[in-house]
Amino acid sequence: MLLPFVGRVVIANPILVRAIAWAKVKTDKIDAAVLAKLHASGFLPEVWMPDEETEARRRVVAERTQLVSQMTRLKNRIQSVLHANLIPPYKGVLFSQRGRAWLEAQPLAEDQRRVIVRHPENSTALGAELAE
Repeated sequence: MLLPFVGRVVIANPILVRAIAWAKVKTDKIDAAVLAKLHASGFLPEVWMPDEETEARRRVVAERTQLVSQMTRLKNRIQSVLHANLIPPYKGVLFSQRGRAWLEAQPLAEDQRRVIVRHPENSTALGAELAE
């Protein structure tokens, strides 16, 4: 027996739907009919589905988390270069204009200097994206 699709999709909690698990005869057709009967009688335990606004907020939070993680990685990379060269920590905000000038004045090998100069620029770009 095929039941027509009436309106909305319902996602059932599979752990709570035990009627199908204990059935003697298992086919997709029979399982679908049992689910339809459970839903029609109000015994189908549904899973909560977020609305569109909640989904949008989740996407924004996920993107923000990624940006913060990238910024942290960049800052840690700069700190590790300074630490590897036994340069004591800067006493102010390292990624301010003064801090960047201090960074550029440090005695470093050319390849490490490129890392030190490039990463604050990337950090500034990520900060701008984060501000958006």
